[in-house]
Amino acid sequence: MAQSRKFVAKKNAWDGLGLAMKIYLPLSIISFFNEAINGQFCMWHECDYPPYYAVPRILAMLFGLILLITAGVSRAKLETHQKSYAWGLVLGVLIGIAMFLFISAVGWLQSD
Repeated sequence: MAQSRKFVAKKNAWDGLGLAMKIYLPLSIISFFNEAINGQFCMWHECDYPPYYAVPRILAMLFGLILLITAGVSRAKLETHQKSYAWGLVLGVLIGIAMFLFISAVGWLQSD
């Protein structure tokens, strides 16, 4: 049976932050292992990276863009979202990107 809108709990800032962390934490772990196995510092010569090497970076940028667009759209849906939900998403994207970069750097330092 469908619930009326006044009984549906609105999403708040913690929901937005949690959504971003659910995306960026597994992606950061994947990037850690990717950098630990394939990471090399190549400046003056060509490096042979596997075809999947850039996938975690591309996904991090894509999910960041999607979450920021979702934050903008959610500001117009005040019947299901609180205003703080958008700020939670923005803060989650910022923390998620910082976490992604830090964990990727640690993985790169672990590489041979």
